[in-house]
Amino acid sequence: MRRAPLALALVLALSACASTGDEAVEGPLVDELLRAHPGRFGPLLANAEAHRLQVLVAEVREGPAGPKLVRHGFRVDAEYFYPASSIKTFAAASALRLVAERDGLELDTPLVYHPLFADEVREDTDASNLAGGTITVGHEVRKLSIVSDNRAFNRLYELVGHEELNRDAWAAGFDSVRIQHRLSEFRSVDDQLRTPRIDFGEHTAPPRTSPLRLENEGLAGLEIGVAHVASGERIGSPMSFARKNRVSLADLQDMLIAIVRPDLELGGKRIELSEEHRAFLVEAMAQYPRESRNPVYTDVPDAALKFLLPGLARVVPAERLRIANKVGRAYGFSVENAYVQDRTTGRAFFVTATLYTNPNETLNDDNYGYASTADPFFADLGEVLARHLLGEDESAYDVLIRGGTVIDGTGTAGRRADVAIRGDTVARIGDLGEARATRVIDATGKLVTPGFIDTHAHGDPRATPAFENFLAMGVTTICLGQDGRSPQDRSSPASGLGPNLAWFIGHASVRERAGVPAGTPADAEQRARMAGLVEEALAGGCFGLTTGLEYAGGAAADLDELIAIAEPVGRAGGLVMSHLRSEDDERIDAALDELIAQGRGARCAVHVSHIKVVLGQGAGRAEELLARMDAARAAGLSITADLYPYEASYTGIGILFPPWAKVPHDYERVALERRDELAAHLRARVASRKGPAATLLGTEPWTGRTLAEVAQERGEPFEDFLIALGPRGASAAYFVMDLDLQERLLLAPHTMVCSDGSPTMHHPRGYGAFAKVIRFYAHERGSLSIEQAVHKMTGLPARTLGLDEQRRGLLREGWAADVLVIDPTGIRDRATFVDPHALAQGFDCVLVNGAFAREGARAGRVLDSTVRPAPADGSR
Repeated sequence: MRRAPLALALVLALSACASTGDEAVEGPLVDELLRAHPGRFGPLLANAEAHRLQVLVAEVREGPAGPKLVRHGFRVDAEYFYPASSIKTFAAASALRLVAERDGLELDTPLVYHPLFADEVREDTDASNLAGGTITVGHEVRKLSIVSDNRAFNRLYELVGHEELNRDAWAAGFDSVRIQHRLSEFRSVDDQLRTPRIDFGEHTAPPRTSPLRLENEGLAGLEIGVAHVASGERIGSPMSFARKNRVSLADLQDMLIAIVRPDLELGGKRIELSEEHRAFLVEAMAQYPRESRNPVYTDVPDAALKFLLPGLARVVPAERLRIANKVGRAYGFSVENAYVQDRTTGRAFFVTATLYTNPNETLNDDNYGYASTADPFFADLGEVLARHLLGEDESAYDVLIRGGTVIDGTGTAGRRADVAIRGDTVARIGDLGEARATRVIDATGKLVTPGFIDTHAHGDPRATPAFENFLAMGVTTICLGQDGRSPQDRSSPASGLGPNLAWFIGHASVRERAGVPAGTPADAEQRARMAGLVEEALAGGCFGLTTGLEYAGGAAADLDELIAIAEPVGRAGGLVMSHLRSEDDERIDAALDELIAQGRGARCAVHVSHIKVVLGQGAGRAEELLARMDAARAAGLSITADLYPYEASYTGIGILFPPWAKVPHDYERVALERRDELAAHLRARVASRKGPAATLLGTEPWTGRTLAEVAQERGEPFEDFLIALGPRGASAAYFVMDLDLQERLLLAPHTMVCSDGSPTMHHPRGYGAFAKVIRFYAHERGSLSIEQAVHKMTGLPARTLGLDEQRRGLLREGWAADVLVIDPTGIRDRATFVDPHALAQGFDCVLVNGAFAREGARAGRVLDSTVRPAPADGSR
């Protein structure tokens, strides 16, 4: 990351906030806590000034004489931060004070804002207010407090008035406050000081202009960055903060203390509120976005507005935490101002922290390091503070895995380390010495890895929620809804899941729901209808779209249709997984080109499901396909693939039948009127696929016998048997792949492992695929290192699916506790084509979300693709 051209020396300054009564300053504590975790905070500490890192903690200590504050500060007098969003809490408090003082104004009184400038219109409604749709003080306070809405701040700013807002702050003892302007309003300084006429009930607040012309004393010359963006243009000079909103870190924290804990002494600083209004404001600040019912914020992850929450929850269960806070983000600055309380013990602290993460030092360009740097920092800060101040025993864990070789899923070399788990999260990795745990696992001589992720699986969670076959080979997350088919109900089964589920929406299922006739291309109206259904599924948490173009449900789709249904996937940052139109050697190049064209047209990432070449030969043929994909990748398309490690595929017998004998055609009529033609096609088709001895049936009563064997037993040509079965009469394994070709595909850096299996399928891949990759390719052939094999089963699929953004798929501190303890010498894929349901061996310790899945725990979850870091758009 590029840094600003500032001195990089670490600046340590103790808190300059007032200390009165029992209050004391113990500055070094926060510095010591940060330095005690160099792996997390070291890079930020080394560049603290460039990152404008500041942390102020106020510990609440209960005593015989009542509660008191003990302060801990790190660089809190630097004041190099932009607090505009976080001072919104004070604007809310001033508006509530106005409600208490002004006749005719209540929390639910409708407000009418008249135009102030020529480009404005009269405003009296707010679509987000579900209780009447009007603009009210109460609604704007809730909206501003829960999600930091800029328009809500501007309305309260205009209601209270620029001069009054500042004088309220100064009268309350917050001398550092300089509220200079509305937010996201590009107007002159004089315009910013004016307010419109506002009607409320029978009363009116007339237009007024503030006489205040404020300067940021001491910061008048502060300029940040090497360039900035203004009105869409890049200006090659720093951004001046001389007239930006300002408040010292100490005053910002004291505002929150004065609102949330008025019982604490702040040296004369007070914010006067009625008990009703104080409770209203604190409740709004403590509201989790997804619990809000008005406004509704179900699409906003709690962690997006409670920055500390992911780290705090590693120590204290989330349901025990009460967090009243106000966050802010703009220009690359992130600010957290929070009160944290453990409801069970009553222990509490305040923390106000800020971090600057604009990687290219061009302010206001929407290119911020929020997700990569700020979010992990605040989460880790929350964890460290919670361990120290909420009194949790850092040495006590739920599970402690000792002495194993940790392979973290990135592909890097394994290392000896202990792994501690608390709840559903990996808490610590390293030499944990005397740490204690409820359960200790001796992993000496064993591997400790992330749980495997199966990118292409099948099964019915209602019928077989345990998915024991996947757990037995180390799979802790499976992707369902494959080959274009998905259920409409994607909820979790009542009896509990073994692994986690990541759902995809199926193209063929969408076609049926949209009323597109089978076997016909969709018209423009139908394409739009299907795209709407895909968009709806993505909003509901699906990870993307699957297609099965070799099957009847998807075969009629043309490229226009494929692009149309994939466009919502591209906008959502999802993935299109495709069972290609053909996997036959002579047709797969064109089929792959079609998928590439779909990805380019829809601007979405694409993925080749179970990549293979039917009847293709040699590693050179694989190189041709990989070169095609590399060229697409070089041109900007994200394209990946998965593969199962078997030389036989498995699917319905319909793959042998011609299109004119399948839906939407009447098969009985075809079999009667075109029997000779159908028989000739089946003879030729099976012959081209290595003959009837290469087709192994997987449906009773013929399970485990080849097509040749069944035909001989029946005393008839195999094509007659197939005609009697019909295209939907059975499933089979087809031995049509070449080992060298498939191995070369597997070794490619963008190819991951899948099973394409299920609990009921009569193919060993559903019970052995992941074990076989380790046993055969890593141990016996040595074509993959164990680290590479694990990467293809964990980190690579997690990155492809976006699960890494949810801290899944790697073995790291703070990530989901989907963890395996593997005996590398005991790994066996026992399933065969004769006995396809024999469970794999060597994966006895399988934890899913911190619970022991092989011992009967059902802790799997239906994962939600929308749970991702908040967008770095500066909107807060």
